[in-house]
Amino acid sequence: MNKPLLLALACTAALSVIGCNMGMTPSGGSDTEVKAAFDKLPLEDRAKSILSSPAPMDAKKKKIEEMYAKEGKKVPDSLFNGAGAMQ
Repeated sequence: MNKPLLLALACTAALSVIGCNMGMTPSGGSDTEVKAAFDKLPLEDRAKSILSSPAPMDAKKKKIEEMYAKEGKKVPDSLFNGAGAMQ
């Protein structure tokens, strides 16, 4: 075989091996484990986590208001208006 063909075959083989590993789910907790860990966080930390997500602000506010209502607490004004607000 000539060198360019050998090099092309080697590159194809290498990319095939690398490509097979791309897109595989990273190791970590299951959805249930991640949700359980999130639910253990203090309410304010959960709210800040939601505020830092890429979701639309209306959806974030609704989710945070539901969380606070579920725990019988009022959403702090500073969460959306002050330093905690991320838009």
